Amino acid sequence: MYLCLFEDEVVANLRPLTDTRPVYDLRIGGRTIAQQTARVLGADHLLLHARPSLAEIAARNADALVNRIPGSLGVLFVNGRAVFRPGSEAVKGILDAVGSDETAGFESDGQLVAAWVPDASRIELGVDALDLDSFGAPQLRQLDGVRIISRLWHLLGGISECIADEFDDFARGYNIFERPGASIHDSVVLVNGEAVIVAKGAEVRAGAIINASDGPVIIDEGATIFERAVITGPAYVGRGSYVKIGANLEHVTIGPRCKVAGEIHDTIVHSYSNKAHDGYLGSSCIGSWCNLGAATNNSNMKNDYGSVRLFNMHAGTEEDTGSQFIGLFMGDHSKSGIGTTFNTGTVVGVNCNLYGAGFHARYVPSFCWGSPDEYSVYRIDKALEVAERVMRRRDVAMVGADREVLRDVYERSEKDRAKFLH
Repeated sequence: MYLCLFEDEVVANLRPLTDTRPVYDLRIGGRTIAQQTARVLGADHLLLHARPSLAEIAARNADALVNRIPGSLGVLFVNGRAVFRPGSEAVKGILDAVGSDETAGFESDGQLVAAWVPDASRIELGVDALDLDSFGAPQLRQLDGVRIISRLWHLLGGISECIADEFDDFARGYNIFERPGASIHDSVVLVNGEAVIVAKGAEVRAGAIINASDGPVIIDEGATIFERAVITGPAYVGRGSYVKIGANLEHVTIGPRCKVAGEIHDTIVHSYSNKAHDGYLGSSCIGSWCNLGAATNNSNMKNDYGSVRLFNMHAGTEEDTGSQFIGLFMGDHSKSGIGTTFNTGTVVGVNCNLYGAGFHARYVPSFCWGSPDEYSVYRIDKALEVAERVMRRRDVAMVGADREVLRDVYERSEKDRAKFLH
């Protein structure tokens, strides 16, 4: 089966995280949405639709054809914001339509989820967004049990389910207690150890506690759990990541090549980002190539225990999340200095450099530099220089596509930045 993940207009409501990646590259557990969808739907071949400005990034991340369908193939198009559970009725309903001579469309809660197109050569992919008309406006069938990521805080709502699904895949085929190729010190405490996976090449050092009583814990290949760290499931620690001495992690997804410490709860750290010192990070989502300085803290609950409002960068206004616990959402390449504090429900854009005493603004546009008392523009030339240096430290080359994406974000955020700095 040929599967094509597509973007629609709603991805703009997930900025700043979707400013620098297609929506299906967002991490929802140990996997990205793209990885989860391809796995659950059993795709033989993955194709991608992406905003033209992100096409090269999408192709590099997934090693797939982007915005091109070879020949007159039958293709299942799936919304890149949709998250499916394995074996669900929604999955069965979609797969039943695959191979039909008729175009079929599917919706959930009024949003387009998928479309089967028997001859996809007519679909125009070189546009920013696809919609129902892109597929010939087929009659829509209703699906239940699909999670649709439409706002930033929706990313945090399914961590438990995603990690549980991934655990089943990790556990398949071998005895969990053997943990082949992993190094686990004799003093490590495993609570409900049959729900703990320590993958090949991973190391768990002396005195660490891994508690899977409330959900599985996955320590992926090459990860290191340092002395006296405590991890409470459901939790995922990505390939090559470090959980430093004395860390306290609960209900988290830590992506590949991250360094984390302090207290982290109910949070996703996407990849290549550091929170390597003490401080609290809760109910938050941190992008790639971010660095949170020592004693950086965020609030994730209001003093009146009320519902938290969060700024929507696309709409230009705050929205009620309906949640009591919402923390910090930070775009790629942003940094915080020592002792930085963020208020409940804060959105920080791409490539910001923030420091100083006191709470920062609850919305800081991309490419801003400064303290709560005074912000200024983070010059694009300096920002690119720092970004390249940071990536080189992890042996990742910054290529032309990376620079162009950041330049594009800088230019598109100019009006927001001017308004904020006025």
